[in-house]
Amino acid sequence: MAMEPTPSSRVNVPAIGLMVTGGLGILTGLGWLAILAIGGVAALADQDAADALGGIGVLVALGVVGVLVSAFVTYAGLQMRALQGWGVSMAGAILAMIPCGPCCLVGLPFGIWAILVLIDEEVKRAFGARAETPNGADLSPPSPPSPPSPPTGDAPRL
Repeated sequence: MAMEPTPSSRVNVPAIGLMVTGGLGILTGLGWLAILAIGGVAALADQDAADALGGIGVLVALGVVGVLVSAFVTYAGLQMRALQGWGVSMAGAILAMIPCGPCCLVGLPFGIWAILVLIDEEVKRAFGARAETPNGADLSPPSPPSPPSPPTGDAPRL
């Protein structure tokens, strides 16, 4: 008899794929920023190339954004693997699929896989159950107090 995979085992591989995608994006982005830094130093040293500093600044800003997005995708993979932060995990899966560099070749299949796993009702319940009771503690909001019961008997009226 085949056993049904648990939500934890179902999210494991796509979550690792998101972490790998994010890690590759961080490495690629940092390499890109290093190349741009060398180009910026060269532009500062050569008066003819000084006009390129504005363009290099824009590329540096885009590189920093790319590193931050990749860091978020890595964080989303970590959250997904721990069955925490369903929305963060979904956002990371979507961002992993955006074609903004060579990492989208890895991010596209893992992002699609992660979304398909995340939209499953059993996996959603596992995320919800984890949010409600991490480590066995009940973090649900307390029940509101019950309204007072109406007086009974022969209570005097005022």
